Amino acid sequence: METLFTHYQHKAEPLKQLSEQIKARSRLLNCLKTSLSSAAQAALLDATVKDNTLHILTTSAAWSARLRLSTRQLLSACQANVTQLQVHIAPAQHEAPIQTSSIQRIKPNEETLNALASFTNQRDQNDALTRALKHLVQTLNREEL
Repeated sequence: METLFTHYQHKAEPLKQLSEQIKARSRLLNCLKTSLSSAAQAALLDATVKDNTLHILTTSAAWSARLRLSTRQLLSACQANVTQLQVHIAPAQHEAPIQTSSIQRIKPNEETLNALASFTNQRDQNDALTRALKHLVQTLNREEL
C-alpha cells in the first residue's frame, strides 16, 4: 500500500542531496579555516572541490594572492583528493555614498504649519501621534532652513 509519504519520498531526494552538499561544503570550509591565521580565516568566504581542484572564494585580490602562497598548506589541510587550487575573488559590495550636499531641506509654508497645528489641537492630546505632530510643528517653526 502506497502512503502519501512514500508517494512523495522520491521528490525529497534532490533536497536531501543538496543538504548533504551544503554540509560537506561547510565541513570543508571549517577544516580549511582551522589551518589559517584568524585574519586569513575572515578573508576565506567559501570553498568547494570540483574535478580534483579546490576552489576558494576570498574577499579581495590581496587575500587571493596571500592564499595562493599557502597553496600547499590548503591542499593538504583536509585530506581532500585535490591537486590544484583555484582562487576566486568575491565581487565588492559597494554602497553608493549619500551626498549630503545634494539633499535639499524644504520648510513647509506658514499655511501648512498652521493647518497642521490646528489639526493637532482637535485630536486627543494624550495620543502619541498628536504629541509627535506638535513636536514637529514646534521644531519646524524654530528652524531656519
